[in-house]
Amino acid sequence: RGVQMLLCEGGGELATSLLNAGLVQRLLVYTAPVLIGALGRSFFEERTIASLMAAPRLSLLSTRRVGRDVLSVYEPQRRN
Repeated sequence: RGVQMLLCEGGGELATSLLNAGLVQRLLVYTAPVLIGALGRSFFEERTIASLMAAPRLSLLSTRRVGRDVLSVYEPQRRN
């Protein structure tokens, strides 16, 4: 009963809010073979990470090619 799966598409602000709230069970990241540098959009907008040790960690579950892109599926590691 209830919601079993919900797809949320959006930018870095939405992704960050959902990750910080602990509402993400899977993170699907599509990577295209295009280098766009500083003009690109970030998919994670966290600005308060004090150190690399404090950064959120992900476990890679799978990868596969989708045309010229790569789909990587991650699971956020829960903090103790």
